Amino acid sequence: MRQKHFSLIALLVIVGLIVLALPVTAQEDLFGQGMEAYLSGDYEKAIEFFDQVIDADGRYVYDAYFYKILSYANLYKLLQTKDSLQEMMDKGFDSGYLHWRLGQLYLNKDSQFDSAQLDEALKELKKAYDMGIRTAEFHRDLALAYQGVGEYDKAITEYKLALMQDPKYVEGYINLALIYKELGENEKAIEALETALKYDAGNISIYQSLGDLKFSLGDFSAAAEYYKKTLEINPKFVSSMLKLSLTYYHMEKYDLAKYQFLKTIEINPYLYQAYFYLGKIAVLQENYEEAIKYFELAIEYNSQFADALIALGDIYLKQGNAYRAMSQYTLAIEKNPKYPKAHLHLAKAYIVLEMKEAAIAELRKTLHMNPDFKEAQELLEQLLGE
Repeated sequence: MRQKHFSLIALLVIVGLIVLALPVTAQEDLFGQGMEAYLSGDYEKAIEFFDQVIDADGRYVYDAYFYKILSYANLYKLLQTKDSLQEMMDKGFDSGYLHWRLGQLYLNKDSQFDSAQLDEALKELKKAYDMGIRTAEFHRDLALAYQGVGEYDKAITEYKLALMQDPKYVEGYINLALIYKELGENEKAIEALETALKYDAGNISIYQSLGDLKFSLGDFSAAAEYYKKTLEINPKFVSSMLKLSLTYYHMEKYDLAKYQFLKTIEINPYLYQAYFYLGKIAVLQENYEEAIKYFELAIEYNSQFADALIALGDIYLKQGNAYRAMSQYTLAIEKNPKYPKAHLHLAKAYIVLEMKEAAIAELRKTLHMNPDFKEAQELLEQLLGE
């Protein structure tokens, strides 16, 4: 009798285990189908399966939430990613990796949204950091967020941590260089970019950035060499063609500069800056007809370009046509009312026309906009002393 009692209990236990196992098996099947859809890139379908697993509230709830949130992230559905993560946290679960993925969406790394939400990105990335995320890619994202909000010291630290783990992360050196340049630490910027070249000698943007840095430091010869490197990689890279032209101009190699500017506008005939400098070269060579032609072309392609209007006015003033010059200066002021140089040159036209009070008024306007404008100050003192 006792043996039959134990047999009955054993039978009941087995039946109970079978009953308990049935929903788990169903959840396994649903979760498996969700993972199959997820791995095939059918994220919408995956979410449907994961929702069913979550509704069953069994042993696969955490995993279902995890991959559901990743599915939303892969679909760039920021609000759903955020809300699902909060729902998961409300149930007592959390994941540093998921906070990182949400932070990546806020960073707008793939330009899926109108703009990045840097403060929100930083908040999520800090949570991920506190939960132990320390990969090289994570440090890059955290650095990018700090850089975006202007916390440069922290950004530098994070980029360096990323580069310690992945020395071939070229973008990290480039971003470090941008920060150092912003901080005025140009030598460190150059060092970072030169290191980047060791890992990617064919990267045109590195040569371009090095050229820009050397140009800003007045080392035009070195800048020219870097711009030439970019053109070896891409002979029709207009940005470097224009910058090489400007470099020759500042080196006073005017024939080379003219040749390079003309080559540049063959590729892009709408570059008003190229026409402007061609006009300046023509002025230096006292070819005023050619200068007028180029300045007019610069204005045609950028009607707001005050410097071209002023340069055109200067030629007319030099040729003794003060009224025509005055009309150009006045137009420059209309286009850019707060440009001190335009007011200074209008004052000079007034002086030629013996309109002393009008000239004084323009010079005072000039100095109100820029109190350190030495030429305007000297001219005003001269007029007041007469």
